[in-house]
Amino acid sequence: MTNEQEKKFYVLRETWIYDVLQAPGDEVMLTPARAKMYLSSGAISETKPTPPKKKSSASSSSSSEG
Repeated sequence: MTNEQEKKFYVLRETWIYDVLQAPGDEVMLTPARAKMYLSSGAISETKPTPPKKKSSASSSSSSEG
């Protein structure tokens, strides 16, 4: 029995893990060996993905045109 400790990874894009479809943003626990496969394909990340920064709120004030 291997002594591999599972680590938390973050799903970057939809991917099947343990035959369950994981959605982007989900957290999954994987052993390093299994995670390596997904990491190499870019499906998961060890670091929490930062959400895209919202554009400055200038666009909302421009709605009072006309």
